[in-house]
Amino acid sequence: MSKQPPWDNPARRRSEPSTEDFLLADAEISKHTHAIRKAESRIRELQQLIGEAQREVQHHEHAIESVRSYLTLARRLPEELYTKIFEFCVAADPRPLLPLKLAHVCASWRHAALNSPTLWTRIRVDASKNRRPEYIRHFATHARQMPLYISLTVWRDETAVDDITAALLPYWSQCKSFALDVLSFNCFRCLINTFNLPAPLLNDVDLHVGSAVTTIDEGDDIPRIFDLPVLLPNCGNISLIKLSVPAMITPECIPETLRGLHITLDQPDGIPFSASAVLAILEERQNLRAFSMHTDARVTSLPNDATVNAENLEYLDLEMDPTLFAFLENLIAPKLSHLHLHNRVQLAFGHAETPTSRVLRSLIERSNVAMRSLFIHDCDLNQPTARFICENSPFLETLYLHDTDVDDAFLWDLAKRDGSGRLTMCPSLKKLELRWASRVSGRALVDFVRARNGPVYPPFADEEKIEEIVVISCPFVGDQDVIDIASMTKCRLSSRPGDACRKSDGCCANAQYKMRFRFNHAEALRNRRYPGLLL
Repeated sequence: MSKQPPWDNPARRRSEPSTEDFLLADAEISKHTHAIRKAESRIRELQQLIGEAQREVQHHEHAIESVRSYLTLARRLPEELYTKIFEFCVAADPRPLLPLKLAHVCASWRHAALNSPTLWTRIRVDASKNRRPEYIRHFATHARQMPLYISLTVWRDETAVDDITAALLPYWSQCKSFALDVLSFNCFRCLINTFNLPAPLLNDVDLHVGSAVTTIDEGDDIPRIFDLPVLLPNCGNISLIKLSVPAMITPECIPETLRGLHITLDQPDGIPFSASAVLAILEERQNLRAFSMHTDARVTSLPNDATVNAENLEYLDLEMDPTLFAFLENLIAPKLSHLHLHNRVQLAFGHAETPTSRVLRSLIERSNVAMRSLFIHDCDLNQPTARFICENSPFLETLYLHDTDVDDAFLWDLAKRDGSGRLTMCPSLKKLELRWASRVSGRALVDFVRARNGPVYPPFADEEKIEEIVVISCPFVGDQDVIDIASMTKCRLSSRPGDACRKSDGCCANAQYKMRFRFNHAEALRNRRYPGLLL
């Protein structure tokens, strides 16, 4: 029987180790140390084998990926499809150098991108970011002879402007759309004079003088500064102009052939503004088909009783102090089919008492218009006027009401039919958008859709079904009402990008209601039980 080591003998645990015990301990430690070294050597050998096996696995995985990439659908796509996909990407993405990034992904993408001239037609240059002129030449060269859409922004650093304009000028004759965003009048004058060359394709001009210009010097004659027929005499085919200016322009500033005009007026305090200036443009530029004006300026004078006949005006968008809407009483526009009125005066409670109802009734009576879309935003549209508009708008397709006084009775009138089963109001209505409608109940809205779309009264040939209902911040429209509407047509609970509501406080985001609806109906939404619901 072998002798038990002292460190394993309980009887000797408390005794002092002898010289023999020390020798035994050293031998035991040496034995275990040697065993550890042998085990560590085996571990290193096994780790080496594992590393070799892992590298072999990676090698085979890379080989598999290489084979799969060769067989992938992307390699079998025709170049025309690549081009279409790239065009959608470039149109939706604001990054100016996106075509270059697409061309550096792989050889097939590069070949498709460089052989797609339409990808390179949008030349967006920001001088403050020191955009190098060679990028402009690269884009214009690959665009070949395609029309160019040029955008130039000069806000801070103007040192690179000369190099940029020198790179753009050789391709100016190909320009179809030109956008210029500058901070100062002097820079605007210099650049416009630089581009005073023939541009037979130029159709769309967007000029913006920055909002940092809060004062206008005595020598700054705004009509002379923005006299486009003088500034661009070689561009007689312009049909659409967008102007962001610090003071109102005169009709002489606008080419006679112009068909569309959008004015954003950032007028400093103390500069008078008269509604007659708008009427003068509509009267003297009879070719205008579309006119839009957005401004926070306060009215200083209203027009007299003179009547202006805008024979060809089809689209009118006014976003301003609603007092300025009064000039609509002086307007006759028989072809007007799209009218947008947006109150820019923000009050703490409710909205201002404005002449909207009166001027709308007057405009429809005097012009006998065939309205197709009507947008009323934060205006005092009363219920009798809303009913009058709908009674006299047999072709109305879109009705947008933001914070108006309409109630359930108005919806019942819209769904009313005569003895023969025909709708008595707005038979062409396809889309109804209600926001902040505090007097409309959910049941009335459900009954309205059911009466217009239901099987009881199949629509006549000249009648349309309701294709979409938009309900945002309507306190008496409940979840079940939304579900019932979504079972009959599309029901949207959210605004779209670029929505007509431009308030900074997100009043039409409808975020809390959408979050609560998603929480209460999570399972049904996962199973897509409400296909007509758009959150």
